[in-house]
Amino acid sequence: MKFDIKLIGYITTFENFTRTTVKDCFFRDKELIFIVDEGQLGKALGKSGINVKKLGVKMKRRLRIIMFDKDPVKFLKNLLYPLNGYEVIVEDLKLILKPSDNKVKGQIYGRERSNFNWIKSVLNRHFKNVELVMG
Repeated sequence: MKFDIKLIGYITTFENFTRTTVKDCFFRDKELIFIVDEGQLGKALGKSGINVKKLGVKMKRRLRIIMFDKDPVKFLKNLLYPLNGYEVIVEDLKLILKPSDNKVKGQIYGRERSNFNWIKSVLNRHFKNVELVMG
């Protein structure tokens, strides 16, 4: 993973403000996404989400914070949060995502599969040998 000088500045500001460790950081559309180490989500969010609100104003960006997990299934669920109504089945090195209905399936896919492709790319960034498929 390579970061440009702008992202390094955002990471440094985030880590100094929240006293957490950033595992990954990237832009998606107009949103700045931070992936923090396991167990540091509450600290990064702050009480009632105050850290996210203050940092969002300071950085002039909409922020999203996701907690990393060593288990790819739990990390996938963190990526999909707050979405419910799906099941994750593990077969060898495949994660099979089974939505309960077409509405949930559409939310997972997004327009022209943009959400699904983004989720796959983030999973591949952290888990090289895991493949995500829809079931």
